[in-house]
Order: sequence, then structure tokens, then C-alpha cells
Amino acid sequence: MNADMSHANLSGVVANSTVLFGVNLSGADLRHAKLVSSHFSRVKLHGADLRNANFRNARLNDGTDFTDCVVDDTTIFDGAHILRPLSRQPAFRFYEVERGILVRRPDGPRLLEALPPRAATSSQDGRIGEIERRISELLAALAPLTPSDAGSGETAAGMGHNNPPEPTPLERQEFEGLRTTLAALAVEIHRDDIRSADILDETETLERASAKIADWVGRKVDLAADECAKQLGKSLADARVWMAGWLVVSGKLAALVELLVSIAPN
Repeated sequence: MNADMSHANLSGVVANSTVLFGVNLSGADLRHAKLVSSHFSRVKLHGADLRNANFRNARLNDGTDFTDCVVDDTTIFDGAHILRPLSRQPAFRFYEVERGILVRRPDGPRLLEALPPRAATSSQDGRIGEIERRISELLAALAPLTPSDAGSGETAAGMGHNNPPEPTPLERQEFEGLRTTLAALAVEIHRDDIRSADILDETETLERASAKIADWVGRKVDLAADECAKQLGKSLADARVWMAGWLVVSGKLAALVELLVSIAPN
């Protein structure tokens, strides 16, 4: 995505696992926006309102500007990848950096306090039905995708680039493991005694897969932005189709994770 959206009203927008390159969001209203696992490169967010916005597990690359953003303790950056110079901007004052990852400061509010309250127990059945629907959609979205085999050594034709992205974001074992996890969740959510530990373990698996896919797509985009597209030729055009498919899966995984957390017993 490359556009001028300065001062746009994007309050409440859901754009999980979106790749933003060179987008101007200066002064935009991004309150309550969901940008989980999204990839930001050279994005201008100067003066944007980020209260209650969720950037969890996003990748915040060099050239992205958070100067003078409206940020408070409801803005979520937990797990976001960031370069240390960028992390020094006031927007990240509630966080510290550990191995390139933003972690909320011990004296700051806990993540749970910044999240919306859970829905009433009476809506549990509705959420179970929504989770079941999203699992079915994910399995359907995964069906046409083909993972790579571990150690296959596949590379895109003509890709003369240091540390190029893998041919696909998930290897076959990870891909099959993701499908198995989704199938297990479809059974687990109908148990009379939903086991919180199982739900949370499976949720972590989904979060890892979503973040890995978003990272892979982001590196593909950076590769093209560095003018390596000239070397890729026709293979890049073909790859875009697959990139879109994987990106859809990543966004659906992030949305499913939020629902699963809401039904896990305390």
C-alpha cells in the first residue's frame, strides 16, 4: 500500500497484517485501529492520533516517523519489532526494547488493562460460532497454498540478493502443523470445560504463524522496493498472487487469535 492518507478518518479501521510502504498518515485519526502484525516502511505518522490503536507484533522499520503522535497507555505496541533509534521517539515511552522487540515497561499498565473488556458470558455461544466460522475460512484460505519443503534450497529465479526471503513463509511441517492446530481448536471450543492452557498454547502457535507470514511478505516488498524487481522479472508478478494469499491467511489468523483469547477461562 502506497498512498497519501494524511488527516484521513481511519478510526476503528481493521488492517491486520497489512504491508504499508511510503504511506502518508500524518495527522490521521487512527483511534481504535487494528494494525496487528502489519509491516511499516517509510510510513509518515507525524501527529496521528493513535489512542487505543493496536500495533501488536507489527514490524516498524527505519524511515517510519511517529513524531508528535497522540499516544497514551491504551496504545498497544507489545511484541512489535523495532530499530533502537526509532524506539527513542516519545511515542514509545511506555516501552523498552529487548532484542529488537518492544516490551511494556514494568511500571506501565498491564496489556490486559489496555484491552477492551470481555463480552458478557451470555454471548459465549455467539463467539464460539464466530470462531468456528473463522477456522473454516482459514482452512479454505490455506487449501490453495503450497508450502516449501525444508532444505529444498528453492529461490526465485534471478534473485541476486543477500539473505533473500524463503520461497514460502511456512515450510511443509509448519504448514501441516498449522492445519492440525486449527482442526484441534474446532473440537476444543465445543468442550463443556474449555481448557485455558490448551487454548492459549494453540493461540501462540497461530500468533507465531501470523507474524512469520507477515514478516515474509514484508521482506518480499522490501526486496521489490530495493529495485530487485528488475532481476526477478516474471517470477515477481507470479509471486504477488501467492503473496496476497499468504497475507490473507496472516490477517485471518490475527483476527482468530483475538477471539480465542476472549473465550479462554481466567
